[in-house]
Amino acid sequence: MKLMDVTLRESVYYGSGIDYEAGLDYLKKIDSFITPEEVEYIEICYVNTSINGHLNYNADYIRKAYDICKGKFKLVAMMHPDSADKYIWNPDVIRLLSMVRIVCGGETIPENVKDFVEYLHNLGVEVSINISFALRKSFEKNDELCRKCVEYGADYIYFADSSGSAYGEDIDALCSILNNNKANRKTGFHLHDHLSLAFANALRAYENKIDITDISITGAGRGGGNLKTEFFIPYLKKASGEKLSIEMFDRLLDYIEYFNVLVHRDGAVYKQLYLDSLSGIFRLGLKQQESIERRAIGSGHKYIKYVLEDLGE
Repeated sequence: MKLMDVTLRESVYYGSGIDYEAGLDYLKKIDSFITPEEVEYIEICYVNTSINGHLNYNADYIRKAYDICKGKFKLVAMMHPDSADKYIWNPDVIRLLSMVRIVCGGETIPENVKDFVEYLHNLGVEVSINISFALRKSFEKNDELCRKCVEYGADYIYFADSSGSAYGEDIDALCSILNNNKANRKTGFHLHDHLSLAFANALRAYENKIDITDISITGAGRGGGNLKTEFFIPYLKKASGEKLSIEMFDRLLDYIEYFNVLVHRDGAVYKQLYLDSLSGIFRLGLKQQESIERRAIGSGHKYIKYVLEDLGE
């Protein structure tokens, strides 16, 4: 399963309001936190042409982002078909993107989506059609929408559990629809964590052979947040038989700490949640946790070091 980091684009929901300058600073640092082997795609902005909100279409920003990430990560932008105007876009800028994701949240896929898909394909850009609020629609409606995505030529068909209301059986049903309609397309999930089930649901999607899923550091995102980067990268590595290294955990801890500063929030709680997750990853007992916490004296990096040392990892 491939991973797409959506932290930067989702960070617009924080009160601090990530701007273009902060976004570029984020991109300059991102490869010190995650590697292209772990995360293939980085979603950097919207390409909406609205003057409201943050990180909408800005040609200079996309050029600079491409220069920073060239040869490392594939860049992605999101758009809403009723808020974008391809006649305003600079095609030489848009083709710097590897993928554009078109969000469709209603009961139909708007007809102009087909025009956007054709335009983007002519520039060599892949297209994902993201069906949002999937759990508010019937099985039959979601099936119909997937077939329309195929008809319109989408490279990826995505479901978004935008209300964070999916349980395991819902994921199975949505995966069945995706896999039955995929043809030569690829499939994806964007999972929200309103019920603290994003991780469990991502595992269900992984078992159903979904091609790609979105992640964000600390689950940063709208509402209940998203699937947490710091949980899912270690899981996929461990599931593949790879030995988990202190270097990887240190990178993810640094990522958490950097992002908390970026959005001006108190990071202590989020850092502790990450450290506590190690007890689940490594099946630590209570006494083990307490011993490690005493020796670490509040240092997250020491905590990770002692966990791996004590377990002989």
